Amino acid sequence: VVEVVVVVVVVVEVMVVVVEEVVVEVVEVVAVVVEVVVLVWVVVEVVVVVVVVVEVAVVEEVVVVVVVVVVVVVVVGQGCLLHVRISRLVPVQGRKKRLSRAWTLLCRCFMPPAQLFVHFVQPDQGLHRQRTALGGGGGGGGEAAPAE
Repeated sequence: VVEVVVVVVVVVEVMVVVVEEVVVEVVEVVAVVVEVVVLVWVVVEVVVVVVVVVEVAVVEEVVVVVVVVVVVVVVVGQGCLLHVRISRLVPVQGRKKRLSRAWTLLCRCFMPPAQLFVHFVQPDQGLHRQRTALGGGGGGGGEAAPAE
């Protein structure tokens, strides 16, 4: 017996972020978060939760779309937890320098401290590069580091 429950949650978040520049200014980041939760319960007491989060943010005139796929597997009997997060960062317009700043802001605003696999995609060049970064405030920043 397999039960599938689909829950769609639409959340509109408005956050105020302080940007470190020559003059510290306040930037409003408006994000539309759409969460699709698919809950599958199997007889063997295994819960699989798939959360797809689509975040659209406007940071310094740069439109950034972040697609985050979170797969959580919980074994009720043993209490195991497997958390896999895949993030895709697609800039619609803007320069690379601004994109890096927007990525840092998005990490600090929306991403919990977790390992992110980020694909930087540029409109004219397709898949530009792949990086692995730590988001959130755990290591003191959301700057991306080159992957191996």
